[in-house]
Amino acid sequence: MADDGPTMKHRLLRAAASVVGLLALAGVTGTLVDVALLALDAPVAVAGPVSAAVAVTVVLPVADAYTPLGRDVRTDALRRAGRARLGLEVLLAAGAAFVAGGALAAAGLRLHSIFGTFVVVVLGGVAVGYGSFVLRNREFYADA
Repeated sequence: MADDGPTMKHRLLRAAASVVGLLALAGVTGTLVDVALLALDAPVAVAGPVSAAVAVTVVLPVADAYTPLGRDVRTDALRRAGRARLGLEVLLAAGAAFVAGGALAAAGLRLHSIFGTFVVVVLGGVAVGYGSFVLRNREFYADA
């Protein structure tokens, strides 16, 4: 009997493990950013959404490169580009999300809407952070 590769059960277990790993990465990243911002006396209305934006921004490129969730031939090439390069790219994306999210949060404090500010900061931070990652790595995302 020929080996046809991983079974459906194996693929599902791997996908589930990937989701758990990504959630752990998001949790640790978000917590570290949140604690750092709060230690710098940032208001909770700023620290919470900015840390969420950074956490999501960190998870998306890692999911593209290392999990079966968002992977295809193009993002497999991204993974083969090397961990050091990917790590640097993720840090740059996180920095962009942090700056954009922080600016949006500071402006959003004048909105007097915690939920509205949270949504704008997270979406804006992720769009800028992950968007900058995709733009810098467009050769891997071309034709996507």
